[in-house]
Amino acid sequence: MEPSAAAQAAINTVSATLQTSGLSVSDYIVILLEQPKLWEHSCTVNLVNNATKIITALSSHPYSKDSAFNWAAMTVRKIK
Repeated sequence: MEPSAAAQAAINTVSATLQTSGLSVSDYIVILLEQPKLWEHSCTVNLVNNATKIITALSSHPYSKDSAFNWAAMTVRKIK
């Protein structure tokens, strides 16, 4: 499913803003999740509320499915 024109425009705007600021998408996400003062930020809340959807997408993506599977296996081993 292709993103709508509006979604693609938003993606381009966010990407340009992050690039201009020198912040990668992954750094942005990690900062939101690791900084307690940002835990109530709407973007953090959205990430947390959609964690299953995000993890599913990562585990289905051809470039990240191996690392997602390895992370899950390591996590299960730590729990046991």
